[in-house]
Amino acid sequence: MLSESYYEKITRIASKMTNNILSHGISVGVLYGLSTWQADYTSNRPIHEKLEELDEKISKLEEKK
Repeated sequence: MLSESYYEKITRIASKMTNNILSHGISVGVLYGLSTWQADYTSNRPIHEKLEELDEKISKLEEKK
């Protein structure tokens, strides 16, 4: 059983990406987001795995702040 719905997870990740764009600048946030989603499109993993990986990457960025 998933602890949160896809909608909640996508909303939380989108919020983190927006915060990264605001704090690191448009180019860094957008390039990071595009590169992450592009990598996801080329893989055949289930969406929940992709969302968890994206969440982990964004959390690592937040730790570097």
